[in-house]
Amino acid sequence: MTGRTHYKLGIMYYIIFSILPLMSAVPLLQGNSRITLASVGAAALGALIVDSDTERSLISRVNPVAYGTNKVVSTVEMLFNRILKLVIGTVAGYLILSNLSRITEIFGSGDKTYYIAYFIAFTCIFAGVTSERFIQRLPVISILYNVCSSAIGVLSSVVKSFLVFICYIAAAAGIVIYNVRHGNQVVPYIIAVIILGTVLLPHRTFLHSIEGFILYSVIAKYIFGMIHFPQLADAFIIGYFSHVYLADILTNNGVPVSVLPTVLKKAGVHDRLARFSVYRAINKILSTKLSFSVMSTGTSSGNIFERIYCSILFILAAILILNKYNLLNFSLV
Repeated sequence: MTGRTHYKLGIMYYIIFSILPLMSAVPLLQGNSRITLASVGAAALGALIVDSDTERSLISRVNPVAYGTNKVVSTVEMLFNRILKLVIGTVAGYLILSNLSRITEIFGSGDKTYYIAYFIAFTCIFAGVTSERFIQRLPVISILYNVCSSAIGVLSSVVKSFLVFICYIAAAAGIVIYNVRHGNQVVPYIIAVIILGTVLLPHRTFLHSIEGFILYSVIAKYIFGMIHFPQLADAFIIGYFSHVYLADILTNNGVPVSVLPTVLKKAGVHDRLARFSVYRAINKILSTKLSFSVMSTGTSSGNIFERIYCSILFILAAILILNKYNLLNFSLV
């Protein structure tokens, strides 16, 4: 599902869960259930932060670390593409003009040959100094430009990932070092683990697992409790839960039961433990993907499902709000 769908679902599920009487029995949600603009924002943040392990997500595009890094690299990539376009166009034009004698030997020395040669040469030079779209319409030259431009794009993507990786690793190391020197509390270590898990593990593994949900819930309770706004932690947790277990679980990709099998494989421990039958049985359970597979992300049918899903929840949330303020004449209990 898209980031826009996730934050809408997070907000609406927060409103619904805050109003429904049965949710007050959930031990995790013991904060103030009063709906505020801040709590709505916390729910949206919780719903979006689950996808912070991929640069294509909405949260990554507004993340100052990822956004700043990507913006700089994208600017450099654009500059290289412009230089590439200029070089290919001007060099192609120069080669034609500097080899007019050979061209006339092959195609004849008439005025028509000269006119055509000069026209092609200046067209190439013009393409080099104008828009990218123009040079991509020229035969032969467009092939060379597209190949080189694609190579620059691949290199740019690698550089972006590497720089973001370095920034996250440095942030985690900084938190650990500071925590060791000042207080040595548990929660900063959990934050460092989340940062490392986000940058080291693939998308839809750590942050979409029960471990990611629990660790983020602990951090949310700690941070929002520290600033005396426990209801914001509740909103954040509901938003996070809605993303993983009320949205992505409905897709064909599903969500993992646990990230532990992925961690063990990354650490090279899986093959050593695989000879034990107990480990294989546990690993099989933990490797299971939870999926009801009612939609496929990125397809037209999936987009329609997302709209219907959001619409149903919006109607339900609106009914609950109207009923809460006694604008509807029916009881929820």
